Amino acid sequence: MGIKIGEQGLERFLPPKRLAKIRKRIKESGALALASLSLVPPPFPFTPFVLAAGALEVRAITFFTTFAACRIIRFGIEASLAVRYGRRILQWLDSPFLQEAVEGCIVVAAVLTILSVVRIIQLTIPVRLDAPVMDRP
Repeated sequence: MGIKIGEQGLERFLPPKRLAKIRKRIKESGALALASLSLVPPPFPFTPFVLAAGALEVRAITFFTTFAACRIIRFGIEASLAVRYGRRILQWLDSPFLQEAVEGCIVVAAVLTILSVVRIIQLTIPVRLDAPVMDRP
């Protein structure tokens, strides 16, 4: 898609400031810089860099080779961490302490949500200054 839209087409998809940074990075280090970004886990916005690689005519074979190597490294590290710490993490997730902590967070979130809704309603209801004030007994 990046090849199809071309360098001028990138301006429709990316803000100018961000596009300038991406162009600079690609021109300095090319495919290696872009593919190494695949090491960063989500929610990092990786799509603009892939589009830019196509639009700025980075060699596809270099990009995809580096991209594949970086992904193998990233997921290999994640897999080794899962093998090493997976059982302990699962035990921790099943612990009564964590269950109670999650329940407490849910209660706090529900109370804060209710308070936020009440506050929004109070702020959106117009106050009539000309309305008669009721006498208090």
